[in-house]
This record gives sequence, C-alpha cells and structure tokens, in this order.
Amino acid sequence: MAWHDEAVLGLADDLRVQVHHPATGPADEVVLFIHGYGLHADRFDTLFPMLTDHGTSVVAFDCPGHGPGATGAFGVDDLAQVEAAARAVYDAVE
Repeated sequence: MAWHDEAVLGLADDLRVQVHHPATGPADEVVLFIHGYGLHADRFDTLFPMLTDHGTSVVAFDCPGHGPGATGAFGVDDLAQVEAAARAVYDAVE
C-alpha cells in the first residue's frame, strides 16, 4: 500500500499539500497535480493510488480559495495566485 503525507505549508494562503509515494520505494517520477476550477485535491483520491502503484509520486495541493476551510470567493482574476501557489509548492518539494 502506498503512503502519503499531508501538511500545511506556510506558503501562499497556507497551502494544504499532499504527497503520495509508491510503497515499492523511490519514485520513478513525480507528478505535480493541479486540480481544475471549483474542485480540490481530495476529489482525486482514487487517481493517486493508480499512479503510486506504477512507481510515481504525486504532489497535490488545494489551489487558493479551494478545499477544506477555504474562505472567500475565487474567480478567473485570481489565476496568478494559482500560478504562484504551484511555483511555491514545486520549490518547497523539489
């Protein structure tokens, strides 16, 4: 069985980040998963084991304004926040 960590990084908007690893050892590759508009990373819990079962680690996060505990409105004008969040998560886990 694969394992995962979950943490709130003190980055933009205290991003909630999940890291899923294969049970077989070090990953062959890593995927930075960015969910679609109006969703959150937990919606894809069934996808992550499919990837980890094939030797891939998955890093997933809830975009600003999404996921458990999200507050405020999120709109198309805020896509720069999504880009900044993705860069911050990538830099933190690299």
